[in-house]
Amino acid sequence: MNPLISIIIPVYNTEEYVSECLDSIIKQKNDFVECIVVDDGSTDDSLEICRQIKSNNPDCNMLIIHQDNVGLSGARNTGMSHASGEYIAFLDSDDLLAKGALECLKKEIRNSPGIDLLLYDGIVKNETSGSYNPLAYDRSGRIKNSIMSGEEYFCDWYLGHKVFSACMRLYRSGLIKENHICFTPYKLHEDISFGLKAILLARTVLYISNKIYIRRVRNESITTCAPSTKHFEGIYYAFKECLDYVETNIEHLGIVNVVKFSNAFDSYMCFGMEYITATCHNCDGKINDASDAFCRCLEFMLAPISVCSYTRLSAIKRILKIVADENVKLDAVCNNRLDTYYGYHDIQQACSIIDSALIKLRQRIISSLPLNEDGMKIGIYGMGYHTTSLIEEYSSLKEIKADVFFIDTYKSSCSHVLLDKELFNISDIPKDTDCIVISSWIHHDDMIVKVSGCVGNNTNTRVIDLYETEKMPLYG
Repeated sequence: MNPLISIIIPVYNTEEYVSECLDSIIKQKNDFVECIVVDDGSTDDSLEICRQIKSNNPDCNMLIIHQDNVGLSGARNTGMSHASGEYIAFLDSDDLLAKGALECLKKEIRNSPGIDLLLYDGIVKNETSGSYNPLAYDRSGRIKNSIMSGEEYFCDWYLGHKVFSACMRLYRSGLIKENHICFTPYKLHEDISFGLKAILLARTVLYISNKIYIRRVRNESITTCAPSTKHFEGIYYAFKECLDYVETNIEHLGIVNVVKFSNAFDSYMCFGMEYITATCHNCDGKINDASDAFCRCLEFMLAPISVCSYTRLSAIKRILKIVADENVKLDAVCNNRLDTYYGYHDIQQACSIIDSALIKLRQRIISSLPLNEDGMKIGIYGMGYHTTSLIEEYSSLKEIKADVFFIDTYKSSCSHVLLDKELFNISDIPKDTDCIVISSWIHHDDMIVKVSGCVGNNTNTRVIDLYETEKMPLYG
């Protein structure tokens, strides 16, 4: 019988760590696991250590492959080509699996047969002299723990809790092989486009909050070494590849909510352009080396104002600001489209036109809230800048007649007053509440999870999510 899980471990000059990595698998009950070690032309004793471990553990289903050095992407692709398991997992050779990880994965697969993508969390093992966020791979309580589609996960949960690593996911082999998903050879940050493709193609995705993976943060690793022009090149190539993939395959991805997905993808690409710019600064690169990525992104987003969403306009404006600040050279197609729709011959004028359109769209969105309806009891979840700005702008447009109160995750009920209105803790929402408005941008995902838990099956309380479709902050 084929194994349930194939664990692919690329190895390159990690003689100090690879033994502990493999031991973290061998010490667990793993008769349903195939371990594929791909030595990518190591020049130290890594290969010999792996061979010795295999020899000392004849009962472990371990395949060792040695190849000339082609990089992490090529090593992972080699491993995938030899994988026979129903599912594939990636483990870096300086990282570990937590105790009980394999049994946990087996249980989840059995409980959710045929799941395409299983997401799990990690623990940080910091071995550097500097600080590192211990919760960098902890998404517990911030992503729902039920099965969803890849589209739903990308639109509703991925944007705020991006983990680019390919390692903290379990992939159904058929998803990978039938769709010919592979890592782009000879590029750093290859996880970005690989991960996006897997998410969008997945019919079923499940997130579990178990901390299965142990990420070793050490000096001289790919993730901790100082950014270089190779990092810069890898990032802008990866986001351009994401855009090319979506633009080419959008009709075949089976997207259910096209507007919501487009907004989420625009926000994702806007983040990508900002990420490219930050990396360029950190490695003293030449931003115009990535001008094709900016051009492709703008060409994709540019459309007449009348059909643009708030998110798309926000993304265009943010990218235009980068273009202006960084003196990015745009191609003729971009220049023509910008001139046609936004008067790009003067970038300030273009941004002014977009600002006016954004204000009108925002006011249209918030005006639809039922805050001016007599007899309505409405809780607004959030007490920060977005909430106060929303109330102030709504008041300038319409009179607030509803019985409005505020909701907070941590503050005790009746402990604070905001804008002369009562405060309730999320666990104390009055049962006769007609409507809850989720107004926060920063804590949006956490709030959705908590509201779902508190409201439950109470169909009398309507939930209005300002960011259900729009994926950019309305304020700030």
